[in-house]
Amino acid sequence: IYFGFFFTHMVDAPINDDYQATLDFLNQWIPASAADRASLLFAQHNEHRIVYCRLTALLNYGITGRVNFIWLALVGNLALVGIFVLMLRHMQKIGVSIWFAILVSVLIFNVGFYENTTFAMAALSNFTAYLFSMLALYSIAKSTIGNKEIALCMLFTAFAIFTQASGIFLIPLTIAILWFRNEKRLLIWHAAFCTIIATVYFIGYQTPPLHASDEGTNPVFSFFSVLGGAWNYHLIFVNPKTSIHVATAIGVVLFLAYLYAIKTGFHKRNLFITSVMTLMAIVAAATAIGRSQFGIEVSAASRYRICSA
Repeated sequence: IYFGFFFTHMVDAPINDDYQATLDFLNQWIPASAADRASLLFAQHNEHRIVYCRLTALLNYGITGRVNFIWLALVGNLALVGIFVLMLRHMQKIGVSIWFAILVSVLIFNVGFYENTTFAMAALSNFTAYLFSMLALYSIAKSTIGNKEIALCMLFTAFAIFTQASGIFLIPLTIAILWFRNEKRLLIWHAAFCTIIATVYFIGYQTPPLHASDEGTNPVFSFFSVLGGAWNYHLIFVNPKTSIHVATAIGVVLFLAYLYAIKTGFHKRNLFITSVMTLMAIVAAATAIGRSQFGIEVSAASRYRICSA
């Protein structure tokens, strides 16, 4: 059903950031020297270093000689399949009934965050960054971990960071997990690697200018509305107040449930799911802080609802 929606509504045309992130990038890439190309690949886009998005666009252009936004968006949406398979594998591992896969599939393959679905750059960055992040967390949430698991964690952490800025939050989270597990040797190696990655990420970093709205909102209110965004029944910006209040109330309930799970030691029984929930809460908080000045309507934007789902 989800991919039927995708192929029905997706068109081969750029949207919003696709112009700068893809078309303008390729226009600069083609005549650039080797040194300039390296700089272009890692150049900042808003808060992000969208290396993965640019490499995917280059692959598409190199194979076909043009940019196909349906193909780019499809590659991004396939990350949801990866997330679903990863969740299925984890459910089988902990003995959860396969019937829960139906609920999980409804949350993951959710047309409520349709901006990500039909917006090529958003699909490539938002969906794929969460896949890489979950793979990094899954690698070190296993019952026993060693060199292989920490290497995979490092790899997927780097992939996530250079796909979307939210990946940077994996650094403190993965370090905290290794500290919690008392894996001191692996912690040292991982912390050293993350220091290098963070240094590369922040070289020449500039804080994007703010274009605040006159209707800016409280970041705390925005945080809860982002957390409950999957239950926001307005697709985007259509008389959202009632819907946002419902989503905010659900966000409060979800956050309280998260705190209760931590208090009752759920993280000791299911470290992977706890770490994913923690990452989602951190990303929701960062989104609220970074976007609340644009007004509460932005909290209802469908592109942020994957965090809630």
